[in-house]
Amino acid sequence: MSIVVSVVSETSQKGPFDHHEWTTVYASQSPAEDGTFLTERIAPGTYQLLAYAFKPLTEKRLKNTGAIGPSFCQSAG
Repeated sequence: MSIVVSVVSETSQKGPFDHHEWTTVYASQSPAEDGTFLTERIAPGTYQLLAYAFKPLTEKRLKNTGAIGPSFCQSAG
């Protein structure tokens, strides 16, 4: 299983033309085997922490096309 941890803005912003909403990503990486991770310096403030876990891909899934979403997702913030 692989894991990705991201530090993102707490609030979303809207695009000026299509009104698509997104959050700013300040850091995103895979943690070490013991679960620890370090980020570059981030200014003091309030952020949201997201963790995504991906199960190993099966032979069937490897043959499918399209985006592969996370198997699990958790947020804190």
